[in-house]
Amino acid sequence: MSEAPNDLVAGRYRRVVRVGAGAEGTVWRAEDLARGGAAVALKCTPSPPSPAWVAAVMGVEAPTLVRVRDAGVEGDGGYVVMDLVA
Repeated sequence: MSEAPNDLVAGRYRRVVRVGAGAEGTVWRAEDLARGGAAVALKCTPSPPSPAWVAAVMGVEAPTLVRVRDAGVEGDGGYVVMDLVA
């Protein structure tokens, strides 16, 4: 998966600026074009997230947790979309 500003992930998330990187992937501030350009955190990972993990976290909402909005496979890797915490 290419990782450069303005690249689209899953046809709807546009990378804006890289905010961090580590062993588990790179996190970008991104825009969700399907939600009018809403700011989100986009984590691009070297391997896709497991379907069991995605199913477990998608419905979890708590004031102390970052909400996972979307996840999937892109190229050889994966992505996780979360609320952007600023």
